[in-house]
Amino acid sequence: MAAIVRDREPDDLDVAASALIAVHRLAGYPVEGVDGPVAWLSPAGLLHAWVAVLDDTVVGHAVSGQARGPQEPSPQVQRSPRTTADGTALVTRPPRRPAPTVTSQP
Repeated sequence: MAAIVRDREPDDLDVAASALIAVHRLAGYPVEGVDGPVAWLSPAGLLHAWVAVLDDTVVGHAVSGQARGPQEPSPQVQRSPRTTADGTALVTRPPRRPAPTVTSQP
């Protein structure tokens, strides 16, 4: 079965926050920790948020936000051990199972 990507709903935040804590435990991301996972998933400047859902379970989360400008990378990028020379953060997911096929839902 393929995962779907849909707009995040308020009821998705607790599940996404739990998943963020699990990812941090397994992969060390986000590098600054997850003391406030719901706030971390809803940063200042948030433009939109989505979740990936597989078998009625939230399995992923993505956000878009307002850019801080070319000279001001986010604190997460500045401290991340997984950055490229141009400051782009490299995001990985812990190896658990093959990634599902994702289809977008309007």
